[in-house]
Amino acid sequence: MFMWVESGKLVEQQQWLSYATPKHTVVVITESSKPSAKLCANDSYRLHHSFATNFAPHHFNVWVDPNSPSDNDVLRLNIRCATTFAGCSAVSDVAPSAWIHYEADQAILASHPSESQDTPDCRE
Repeated sequence: MFMWVESGKLVEQQQWLSYATPKHTVVVITESSKPSAKLCANDSYRLHHSFATNFAPHHFNVWVDPNSPSDNDVLRLNIRCATTFAGCSAVSDVAPSAWIHYEADQAILASHPSESQDTPDCRE
């Protein structure tokens, strides 16, 4: 868990969870911060203006604007799978709500590719 504080106020936080076995590796990074240029360029952010997912090929990223408390559910991780014999085999086991949003976004983006080219209203 990483936390950034400015003038006594929490402005950003990141949570990294890595789960690895000989058969599976799952890495989920959740972040709550102001939008950045990288976030604004992400197609999922262009859809929602509140969260974006899957920036890198080796891990699954979830972002939530701290001004969107209704989206905080996508930040919740289910680490119970790490305590079971079967373990965590996929991102959907560790971040089920975020994965549902990600899959829905991918379906929308695939069916409307031109809409993802619009410039988002990215507020600093």
